[in-house]
Formats: sequence, structure tokens, C-alpha cells
Amino acid sequence: MAFTLRPVAPPDAAAIIPPTLIDQHLKPASDADAELIDVVRLAAIDHIERYTGRSLQRRAWAADFDGFGCSLRLPRSPIGAVTAVRYIGTEGTVLSATGWRIADDLLVSGVAGWPVALAGPGVVTVEFTAGYLDVASEAPALRMAVVLMMRHLYDGGNGEATAAIAAMCRPYRVPVMA
Repeated sequence: MAFTLRPVAPPDAAAIIPPTLIDQHLKPASDADAELIDVVRLAAIDHIERYTGRSLQRRAWAADFDGFGCSLRLPRSPIGAVTAVRYIGTEGTVLSATGWRIADDLLVSGVAGWPVALAGPGVVTVEFTAGYLDVASEAPALRMAVVLMMRHLYDGGNGEATAAIAAMCRPYRVPVMA
């Protein structure tokens, strides 16, 4: 089932990878590199989140689906909470769905089933929070993968780091179901 994912709130990059960690691993040449490092840090976080399907920090997300199907796999984990499920009903009005539950990062309907929605892109929107409360203790390999990706990008992209980054991320990857 097709979906579109968008962050409602950007990551707090400094909370995920603090400046002290950057200084230890990147050893910036000067303070003039600060803007570049900020861009590299956000790009590395984005890459690791997309590659694994995980959010490195608990924050709000919204996913638009083309219908309900049997269940909806939320495209970021670990899931904190689902705050709203809205859909466009057959009358063309936006309605709120109820009677759902979360199981294994899937949003599934309850006994009554999903309501009837129009068909088409973006007719169902799920607002949810996902991510680690403390990536440093809950998923240290992902945090280190971000640092290695930052180094890789900051140094101009040599090929040596990519295998190590993939190896650190692989156990955390969320399977993609088509």
C-alpha cells in the first residue's frame, strides 16, 4: 500500500549527536565549519532514519495512505503513540476513525473493522509519534552509524565507511512490505 511520510517536527540533531561527540570524531578544522557540520549531521540522521525505517528521536510524524487495507504499517518506529486517524469518507468529508489498536508497529482495526473511505492517494492520514527516547542507550549502534556517516560525508565520501554503516544498521532495519 502506498504511503507518504512527513515529519511534523524536525529532529533535535544536537540531542542525537551532541557537539562534544562531533568534536571528538570529526575534529573540525575551525569554527567556520559549524554550518557545514550542521548540514552533515542532519543529512546523516536523515540517511540512517530512511535506511532503517526508525526515528532516532521521539517526535511527531504524519503518514498519508491510499486506503485502509487490512492494516497499516506505520513507516517509522519504534511507535510511541497514535494521536489521530483521519480519513475522507464517501461523502467527501474528513472524519476520525476509532476502534483501532497498535500491534508490532501495525495499526490494525478493532472488531468492527475500518470505516469506508474514498479510494485514492492520501485519503487516510495517521498522526503518530515514533522514535527512541534515548538513542544513546536504546540503539547505540545507530547513533554510531550516524557519526560514521557524518565522518564519511565530512571527508568527501570515501567508500570505506559505507560497509560498516550498513552492518551497524542492518539489525535495526524495519522490513518494507509492498
